[in-house]
Amino acid sequence: MQALLTPTLTQLTALWLSATAASPCTEPLHHRGDLVVGPQGVPACLETIDGNLLIDKDAPQVVNLSGLTDVRGELAVNYNHARGLRTIVAPQLERVGGPLNIKGYFKGGKVSLGLNSLSYIGGHIGFDLSGKGFSATGLNSLRRHSAGVWVFGEGDLRGVLTGLEMVESTVFIRQNHGKIPSFPALQLIGGNLILNSSLARHPGSFEQLKEVEGSLYLFGGRPSFAKLQRVHGTVALRGTQVKDLSSIARGLTAGGLMLSDNQHLSRLPVSALRVVEGDVHILNNKALSTCAARDFIKTQKNFGWRGKHAIEDNRSGKCAK
Repeated sequence: MQALLTPTLTQLTALWLSATAASPCTEPLHHRGDLVVGPQGVPACLETIDGNLLIDKDAPQVVNLSGLTDVRGELAVNYNHARGLRTIVAPQLERVGGPLNIKGYFKGGKVSLGLNSLSYIGGHIGFDLSGKGFSATGLNSLRRHSAGVWVFGEGDLRGVLTGLEMVESTVFIRQNHGKIPSFPALQLIGGNLILNSSLARHPGSFEQLKEVEGSLYLFGGRPSFAKLQRVHGTVALRGTQVKDLSSIARGLTAGGLMLSDNQHLSRLPVSALRVVEGDVHILNNKALSTCAARDFIKTQKNFGWRGKHAIEDNRSGKCAK
């Protein structure tokens, strides 16, 4: 019976917010534990939270966190244009000790995710956005990130994370509609880059990317990387709309190569990519002749490559001797 009388975190938060809202702030507030922001909002003088902060979808349309400087746990945001939350005002928030997770549903127009003063996030950065006809901006002061970045959903996200120069872990983007984040300043990815998108092109994306310390996985679309020089792991293209390997990058050095189910791929120029140590698999690319695949392998061997290779189910035909 006693357990039934124990208040939940949400109830405790509501009681705390009601109590603090009842009297004006005379000094900065420091909240211990987790905090859930609902319809009642938060006191303007809230400065630090030593737990997690959840800004729920039934929060006010504008959540004023103008005094907040530090969240020591996770920051989770649930945007919902249909039901309420549209904007977060947090001009002084510079640090989140845990991950940052942003979810949202938008009905169109321009969306300001805010959080443009954040310079440190201790965990991954995650986006899961749905809706149509919207463009988003925000998180543009972050320069270096030690954890991963993943982006799922829709919309025009080219205005998000525009200042990010280095990600020490994996970047994973899965998007079926709209435009992916462009990452115009990103130069180094310390993990894998996984790009899974049905979009035909990604103009302007990753235009400064020079090095991927993991592998590069491309599923669908026709991406390109103008300045990419080195992928330490495998470069894998599967089900893309790429016609010429040199449209991905020129002069690229990779640890291995996997080309499979790319129905438009027909050219493998030597200038596009050099494999230095790993294996090469060229499988089921119906527009690519087996002869071109064999010539590519021969050229790689002439450069000193000694890995294993497999060539299967590409376009058949007689090869010139």
